[in-house]
Amino acid sequence: MVLTTYTLDIGNEKALDAFDTVTHIAYGISTITGTTDPTDTGLQAEAYRRPIESKTQDTLNGLYTFETRLPITQLVSETITEIGLFDAASGGNLAVRIILTNPISKTDSDEILITIRLKVNSKNN
Repeated sequence: MVLTTYTLDIGNEKALDAFDTVTHIAYGISTITGTTDPTDTGLQAEAYRRPIESKTQDTLNGLYTFETRLPITQLVSETITEIGLFDAASGGNLAVRIILTNPISKTDSDEILITIRLKVNSKNN
C-alpha cells in the first residue's frame, strides 16, 4: 500500500466553512506542474472521484483531515499528478486542489491511502 499525506496551510478560519461540505476526493492525471491558482474550479484532467472515507476535525489545533483509498483496480498504469477536494460525486465545487510535486505512478498492485490535512493559520482571521 502506498501511503501519501499532504498538509496544507489554508489561511484563516473563515476558509473552513467551505470544508464542512466536502464529500469527495478526485484524482487527476494531467501533465500540469507548478502551483495551483486560487481561481481553479476543477482538476485539469480528472480521472476518478471517490467518496471521502474518513473526515475529522480538530478545532483545538485547527486541523481538518480527509482520508480515502484509491482501490487497486482504479487508475492502473496511470500517473496521478493532482488531487482535489469536492462537495459532490460529480461536478460540484472545488475546495482544494493539490498539484503533486512527486506524482504517484499507479500499478495494479497498489492501493493508495490519501490523507489530506488542512491546517488553519489563525493569524489571518
